[in-house]
Amino acid sequence: MQRKRLAGIVAAVVVAIALVVVLVVATGGNGARNRPAAASSSSPATPAATGSTSPAATSSAPAPSAAVPSAPSVAGMPPSLPPVALTKEAAVGNGVTARVSSIKSVTASASGRGNVDGPALEVHVRITNGTAKALSLDEVEVALFYTEQDTSASPVADRAGVPFQGTLEPGASAEGTYAFTVPADERDHVTVTVGYTAGAPLLVFSGPVS
Repeated sequence: MQRKRLAGIVAAVVVAIALVVVLVVATGGNGARNRPAAASSSSPATPAATGSTSPAATSSAPAPSAAVPSAPSVAGMPPSLPPVALTKEAAVGNGVTARVSSIKSVTASASGRGNVDGPALEVHVRITNGTAKALSLDEVEVALFYTEQDTSASPVADRAGVPFQGTLEPGASAEGTYAFTVPADERDHVTVTVGYTAGAPLLVFSGPVS
């Protein structure tokens, strides 16, 4: 009886094993075929960006700095020469020179419409003609500015004023006198400009006036 029972158990085990083998054989091939391929461990190289700059290119020498321009014309005015002290002589470069021979504080006695009596600076300018030709003085322009902001001073038709006029012969000098309204407490920085003829560079004189 026990032998028959043992034989039955063995037979059941054999059948179970056979079913497992059949099931593995039936599904093994299809599982391999349906498994997705493993992703590649290395990602494709990223293409270089078009127009990219290499480090070597960025370390090249810097572009040269722009040249410092000369003094530009302002409001149609010609360029200015480098300023000199109020007590110094300035040269145009063609033989013509100029200097502020005197600048002093006065009380202007104005005449004519638009002119006002009051604190002013009286400026005496001397021009020397070092060229070989006569020089017309009819186009001489004298202007005055004050404060660090170069505030334009109003010219005053003072009775003592004697503007340039006529002709200056070679080797000769002439002097003109001009007055400008300037507050008495704003004379720490005064600039006088002289243009001896239209289009010529302006001669510049700068400094304090007591």
